[in-house]
Amino acid sequence: MQRPYKNGRLYWLRVRDPLTGTRTPRSTGTDNEKIATKVSAMLDVLADDTRKHVWLTRAARGDVGLDLLYAHWSRGSLDDLALQLEDGLLDEKVREWAAGELAAMDVSERTRADYLRQVRALVPEGSKLRLSGLTQDVVRDAMLSLRDPKTGELVSGSTRRRYIAAWRLFFGYLGVNPLRGAKWLPTNAGTKPQPYDHETRLRVLAHMEGEARRLMTLIFGTGMELGAALAGRAGDLQAAERLILARGTKTQSREHRTIFIDEWALPAVVEQAEGKAPHEPLWTITEQQLRTAFYWAQVKAGLIDEPPFSKSRKRLWHAVSPHTIHHARHTYVVCRVLGLDGEPRQDLSFCAMQLGHADEQMVMTIYNKTNLRERLKLILAREAQERAAKAQTEKVA
Repeated sequence: MQRPYKNGRLYWLRVRDPLTGTRTPRSTGTDNEKIATKVSAMLDVLADDTRKHVWLTRAARGDVGLDLLYAHWSRGSLDDLALQLEDGLLDEKVREWAAGELAAMDVSERTRADYLRQVRALVPEGSKLRLSGLTQDVVRDAMLSLRDPKTGELVSGSTRRRYIAAWRLFFGYLGVNPLRGAKWLPTNAGTKPQPYDHETRLRVLAHMEGEARRLMTLIFGTGMELGAALAGRAGDLQAAERLILARGTKTQSREHRTIFIDEWALPAVVEQAEGKAPHEPLWTITEQQLRTAFYWAQVKAGLIDEPPFSKSRKRLWHAVSPHTIHHARHTYVVCRVLGLDGEPRQDLSFCAMQLGHADEQMVMTIYNKTNLRERLKLILAREAQERAAKAQTEKVA
C-alpha cells in the first residue's frame, strides 16, 4: 500500500492504470491523512480483483474522483456509480464487448458464438434497453422466458445456468452486477466441493486399494469420464506414448478419442493392463464399488465427515458433500492448467479434448468458478521471482 503525500492542502496518491501500467497522480479530495490512507487501501483491493480494474482505469484517467469512488466503494454501491457515469444503450455495449473482450477470450469460435447468442437473449439486437434499466427484475424476466429455439419449450435449469454464466461475463465488462443478492438464480443441489490440488488427490488415492485406486488414478490423471473408462479394453493403452483410447459411450459427439495420461498416473494404468489380452476389459469394478471406495477414502483422509445413516440404514453421502468422480475431472483441469503436478501447463483446448467436450465452453465454466486466471498469475509471478533470484545468485557466484 502506497503512502499518501500532500500537495497543497490535500493528500494525493498515484493511481496505476491496469491497461497501460502508467501511474497518474490524483487527489484523494481530503486533507485527513487517515481517510487518504483508507483510499490507498481501496486501490489495493481494486487492483487484486480484475473485475474491478475498470475503476482504476477511470480513476487514473480522471473520469471519476478518488473521493467519489471511495464513498461508493465503502458503501458497496459501485454499481450505482457506474450507472451515474455511463447510461448508454446496452445494444451498443454488446457490440463493443463482442469486438473487444469476447474476441480476445482464449476460447473457440463456437464458444464465442454461444456466449454472444446467450447475451443477445438478454439484449436483443436493436434493443432500446439502457444500462440504468438493467435491473434484477429485467434479468429475472429474461431468464424465466428463455425457450429452446427448436422446440419452443422453456429451457431446463442447467441451460439457464449456462445463460447466466454468459451474462455474468458481460456484466463484468459493464462493471455492474444486477444479480447481487438474487434469490431466484438456478443452482445445483448441495454444496459443491472445491477441486483438489495434486498433493490432496495423492492423499486420497493412498487410502484406496487395488482396482479402485488404479481406476481413480486414471480418471484423475486424464480427466476421462467414468463411462468411457469402464468401457476400456487392455489394448486401448499405448504406454510408450502415454496414450489411451477413451471410448465414446453416449452420442455421436462423444466418439472414440485418444487422450494423454499424466506421467505420475501411468504406472497404475500399466499395472492394471499387465497380463490381459488386448480384447479383454481393462476394468471389472462397478461404478457403485468405485464410488463407495472413493468416498470412504476421502473420509479416511480427513477431507469429509463420516456420512450419517438414513432411516433405512443407508449412508447419506450427499449430506457431507464428497468430491465426486465428476469433480475429479474438474480437479484434472485445475492441475493441468496450473501445472500443479510437474506436468507442463496446458490450455483450455487441450483440456476440452481430454474431457471429451466439443469446445471449451464447459471448461471455461470450470476456469471461471475456480478463479484459475488469478491463481495462474500468482504461479507465474512466483516462478519469475525464483528465476530472478537464481540468476542473481549465479551472477554473484
